Amino acid sequence: MSANRKNKTEFALLGLLSLRPMSGYDMRSFMSKSIGFFWQESYGQIYPTLRVLLNEHLVTRKGEKKKKSRNRFIYTITRSGKAKLIEWLSQPSDNEPVRLEFLLKIFFGANASPSLQSAQLELYQESQKNRLKSLQGVKKGILREYENDHNYRYWLSTLRYGILITRARIQWCKETATRLEDNTDTSSNA
Repeated sequence: MSANRKNKTEFALLGLLSLRPMSGYDMRSFMSKSIGFFWQESYGQIYPTLRVLLNEHLVTRKGEKKKKSRNRFIYTITRSGKAKLIEWLSQPSDNEPVRLEFLLKIFFGANASPSLQSAQLELYQESQKNRLKSLQGVKKGILREYENDHNYRYWLSTLRYGILITRARIQWCKETATRLEDNTDTSSNA
């Protein structure tokens, strides 16, 4: 993992802990239900980063004893951790390179059969439709459960970004399928 990626993992975890104390498992679970459409971390990234944050006194850890399973550790952000998070929030965001395997395959698509490219487009479009349904479900959950939370408008803003991008991808799939089927050049629409 690059140092830049590791650094961003620290801020993702500090941000989650600014919402409420959580275990590493809680963080991963919360991510998958909220920011997972634009930011993901594995347990292999979460736990080593939590150790670093603990050593730097940016979080504290408290153990919870469990009868039938391993002890569970709950992490809480410290004042220093909150200050570091706020400092990061004030910095300009990096424009990280985009790597989309699907677009790479389309770019080199002339090397494969048109039916293969059509199948790739259909699969991708279907995955985006499923993603849109999922994002709309998350939106309903936020509207239902968090309307009075001070984070509400920020969460809806990031969700709106995901919904708009996903709709644009679905539209792009339709246009590209037509372009490839008809062998028409609609590049002036770009």
